[in-house]
Amino acid sequence: MKKWVALCLGILLLFSAGECVHAAMKRSAGVDRAKITIDDSEAYSEREIRAAMKVVKRRFKWNYRSTLLSLSYNDEKSSAAAAEWAARYGADEAIVLYSDFVTDDDERMYGTGLEPGYTYRGWSWVLVRSHGGRWRLKNWGYG
Repeated sequence: MKKWVALCLGILLLFSAGECVHAAMKRSAGVDRAKITIDDSEAYSEREIRAAMKVVKRRFKWNYRSTLLSLSYNDEKSSAAAAEWAARYGADEAIVLYSDFVTDDDERMYGTGLEPGYTYRGWSWVLVRSHGGRWRLKNWGYG
């Protein structure tokens, strides 16, 4: 009897691990295929912009049941708001990125504040840093 219970628990554990791996792979695929667009910038190098994008992609991957369609840096739009965002968060610099994504059509979306099966366009991500340090995500959404 003990062997049977141990076998059943082992099978259940393997199934759970497989589901975790599958979910992680799905989240990764939902981010890694996004179209990336980076305008030329007077303020930041491409490497600095990509570092900010990496922070957004990491957050998106683990906190959204969605597929990231695009992630972009628009120099004109970002620069217009950067000083205000930096001042708001007491930082030296701010960068604003924009994304489009589609949420999963899944009942688990209810209660997240996002509409299931909806495409969000122009979703902004505000990141700040001081003294050339690492980007920190501070705000996101519309507006």
